[in-house]
Amino acid sequence: MKPDYSNRIKQFRKKMDLDLACFISEKSNTNLYYFTGFKGFGVLLIFKKSPPIFIVSRLDSCKVQNKKLKLLVLGNGEKLSEIIKKNVKKKLIIGLDYPSLSIKNYNFFKKVINFSKSKDISNLLSNLRERKDNYEIEQIERACDISCDILKKCIKKIPFFSDESEIKQFIELEAKKKGFEMSFETIVASEKNGAKIHYELCNDKLKKGFLVIDFGIKINEYCSDMTRTFYLGVPSSKEIEMYEKVRTVQDESIEKFKLNLTPFEIDTYVRQILGKEYIHSLGHGVGLDIHENPGISILNKEKIVENAVFTIEPGVYFENKYGIRIEDTVVKQKNTIKALTLFTKELIIIDCNKKIIDKKNV
Repeated sequence: MKPDYSNRIKQFRKKMDLDLACFISEKSNTNLYYFTGFKGFGVLLIFKKSPPIFIVSRLDSCKVQNKKLKLLVLGNGEKLSEIIKKNVKKKLIIGLDYPSLSIKNYNFFKKVINFSKSKDISNLLSNLRERKDNYEIEQIERACDISCDILKKCIKKIPFFSDESEIKQFIELEAKKKGFEMSFETIVASEKNGAKIHYELCNDKLKKGFLVIDFGIKINEYCSDMTRTFYLGVPSSKEIEMYEKVRTVQDESIEKFKLNLTPFEIDTYVRQILGKEYIHSLGHGVGLDIHENPGISILNKEKIVENAVFTIEPGVYFENKYGIRIEDTVVKQKNTIKALTLFTKELIIIDCNKKIIDKKNV
């Protein structure tokens, strides 16, 4: 399956209430890639009534995946500003993705396009990308499948590892061997480090207690995201009870999304169950960016749209003790919720002293 870039532009143009939308390559901006399938320097001009124009260097022109774009090539001594001025009329209302646009590039557009007014189109773009097409869902599902395979290999090695960094390195090396980048910085948090939501050091010795592993990979720039919590040693009955409480509410959250409840309603419910130890939102959208629409929190009172991909990740965090988080990437399809991260959520107990794993749960 191939991405339908032309349809993406078509849907965007239908919702444009301006003359021209301008995009320029920025590290933090995936919208240009969304419309072109191109990674590198380029300027995309999407007109309301005229065919879109994509300006790239001669060396990169063959890499543009959207073959229906009108390509204008840099490399004949003509400057980028001159090409834009030739193809853009004056006094237009233009759209810019303000959050992803540097001051330098904003000033560039202001200089070369004599626009009468500029509008922020970031919300329009976010809403458009919230509803994934079949190609996007396929890439994310593949990324989730491979993430699960990597984690299955990893847990068999954990009894032989001595610190968090070895687990992190194993996961990232497995992804690299398969030719994939990570979606974000891998988190491996043992014992009390699991209570730190965005724990980054990952260099402590593995200790008895809960072990949180949170990671994802990219396939064709689309991200996966999953978290599982394991136990090193023998858990107490209270620790098992707390784990099951998180697992149950995570499963219940998925069921409630199937009933078409809003993130506000479901996140509110989770807070009632988990209490003050639950200190972040229930989830987030996933796609070309690891965090995008829809917002899965008490701030979002809108129902989830068809084909939205997002995470559901309740957790509890006891400072200086431990953390537990269980996260799945899911997609809303045909009034149901399909989980894409199919790794078991039963508590896997690992005895590092005896080098064994409770295999009935693997």
